[in-house]
Amino acid sequence: MDAPLIPPAVPLERRRDQLAALIAALGELADLLNSVPGRRWAVHFEACLDRARILQRDGFTQEDLNALSGSVRYAYGGMGSFSDYVPVEEGPEAGTWIASEVNDRLTELSGRVWRLALDLMVVGDR
Repeated sequence: MDAPLIPPAVPLERRRDQLAALIAALGELADLLNSVPGRRWAVHFEACLDRARILQRDGFTQEDLNALSGSVRYAYGGMGSFSDYVPVEEGPEAGTWIASEVNDRLTELSGRVWRLALDLMVVGDR
């Protein structure tokens, strides 16, 4: 019977680079979310950013990175999640709302944060 194939672990230096990239993207996302009304999602991603900075400063295990990845990605699942969020602003007519002009940037950043968080959990080279 052949032994199961186990992908090689990602080198620690690569994990440090991945964590640094996630920190940068989380910072951009938190800044953008703080520029629009409502703080619900800004608070979540700021907490993830704080945790990521602590791991970067103090060191981490793969389990720490998995937990951080899960915390970040938790916001993206289910009805009413961050995936459904569209920042709006008051429209030109009273009582109307339009999607904020930051929406395209938000879409790009949220996708990048998701991918970077997922990369922290991937075993093997990605």
